[in-house]
Amino acid sequence: MNKAPLILKKYFLRSGLKILNWSETVVNQKNVLRQRSDTKIRVFTKPLVLLIFMIVLVSSRSHAIDDGAEIDHVSIAALLIKDGYYKRAESSLKNVNLDGDDYVDEGKYYFLLGLIDLKKELYKQSLSHFKKSMEQGFSDLEIHFYRADCHFKMGFLNKALSTLEKVGSENYKKISYFILKSSIYHKMGQRTMAWKTLNQAKKLNKNLIFIVKKQFSFLIEEKLYLSAYDLLKPYVRRKHFVDDIVKMSVLLRKEKQYQYAVQLLESLRIHWPKRQEIALELTQNYLKMKMVYAATSLLEEASRYNEALAVNATSMLQHLGKNYRARFVNLRVSDDAQRLRHKLAILIEENKFKQVTELYPTLVKSGLLRDESLRYALSYSYFMSGQFTKAEHQLGFLKGNRLYEKSISLRQEIQKCREQKDFCYESI
Repeated sequence: MNKAPLILKKYFLRSGLKILNWSETVVNQKNVLRQRSDTKIRVFTKPLVLLIFMIVLVSSRSHAIDDGAEIDHVSIAALLIKDGYYKRAESSLKNVNLDGDDYVDEGKYYFLLGLIDLKKELYKQSLSHFKKSMEQGFSDLEIHFYRADCHFKMGFLNKALSTLEKVGSENYKKISYFILKSSIYHKMGQRTMAWKTLNQAKKLNKNLIFIVKKQFSFLIEEKLYLSAYDLLKPYVRRKHFVDDIVKMSVLLRKEKQYQYAVQLLESLRIHWPKRQEIALELTQNYLKMKMVYAATSLLEEASRYNEALAVNATSMLQHLGKNYRARFVNLRVSDDAQRLRHKLAILIEENKFKQVTELYPTLVKSGLLRDESLRYALSYSYFMSGQFTKAEHQLGFLKGNRLYEKSISLRQEIQKCREQKDFCYESI
């Protein structure tokens, strides 16, 4: 090993201490600088010593690079897999040279390749790599868990179960062990054993949500919807369960079990009224049940806590003809353009065309008139308020085919009103 960095460190340490002693001597000998000056000198010397240590560190690292130290690609790949970056781990393992002079932990190397293949659903290839890993002396018993997973996914259930029992007593307390074992039993048709296995895992009292999710999936598969609802109900007060319960309620909705889904979500909403995802999923269920008013009222209430829901709440209230409430909720919309669109729609629906025309400067400023449907709505409002010239002026901007027929019809109505003044009038 090169001793140069160590010698440098000792040298710079001595130098740093000399600097500190020197600064204290200066302060003691000269009383000109009193308390403030003493503070400044001490503050100055600390960064100086830190800078020296940084120089030493950089120099020692540069020595390591100059010495041509090899990069441990296997260890890097292991860390990448742990963080879920399988593709990058595979790229790192491609840099490993098994025929080179440098030592490579081949057992670990093949084990990592097996994990990558398992992720890619290449089960035969994965088992082959796991076998090579064991032949190279890889001693971690957890490898049997992944071998069992491969056998399970290939449909060899008995082999998967026997392989899983080799994982060792330390791994018997891992949640993943119980999840896989229960899945094997369930696939074998041994429902009671599968459920008992998960109940054993519950006694560990850790990562409980994974056990509950597995039990829930079994119950849904067996179409035991009431039992699935009863399983989740005790956990609605637990904050870290909320997101998963909402996701599981989606499965109830997809199974058309709206009543159970609504009861579960309403229980959640009592304890967590500000959670946006609960309100949105509840709305979906109410709409499926044709309870539009309930869905609308729910969104209206939820928009007090979440401005993002105000847009949908305004649209639904407007659809139900609750324009007064729609106007009120529309004030919560943070997006100016969206708020203006809704305001325009509400005014047109209430036949308040004069107020629509008064919004013209705001519409120009916001750039919303680039939307030809809004331009046509403004033109129609000018027509209904008797301002025919301005209505025609706005129609002149319409170039799209979608509103072409409507614009022609409106021009014809304007012409009729001018010719038959008994039926229409034009404001001054």
